[in-house]
Amino acid sequence: MTNISYNVGDKIVDSDQAYVIFKIDDGKIYYRPINNDKSGCTGSIPINNLVQACIRPLMTKSEIKDFWENLSKEEPLDIPLNTNSKINNGAFLKDVLYSNNPIKTAKLLVYLSALKKSLGKLSYSDQSVFDQALGRLVDEVAIVTETPSDKVREKILKSIER
Repeated sequence: MTNISYNVGDKIVDSDQAYVIFKIDDGKIYYRPINNDKSGCTGSIPINNLVQACIRPLMTKSEIKDFWENLSKEEPLDIPLNTNSKINNGAFLKDVLYSNNPIKTAKLLVYLSALKKSLGKLSYSDQSVFDQALGRLVDEVAIVTETPSDKVREKILKSIER
């Protein structure tokens, strides 16, 4: 990964929510949730640990444009054969979610959407992963594009329908 420089006011995202950096001191960044209505604490992390913690800058407007262009063509997540059991499958899906990679998250949504279509209903844990993945993408895209969340959610759901 390339070295990224961070500044106060930059927005970052982990596998749970988006944050704004409010302080940088002694090689650490200090951040707080962008949406104060979500539960979340302020936090800090050494800049050198951001990659290991799967914390990254929000997608750029250009990356989101590419995301929209490719979302309806996105292939479902490729599930390894050794994750056929529900227990391993659930752990694998959560690992994909926690990797905080928007392309993998999109593939996860496509996979779960197709699974829901074929089964009629997702298991509780699969539905939970679907809801978390959708929510994270919606939040990030809505923040960057300054678009209402409900409109982003609708567009994502329409794009992943097959």
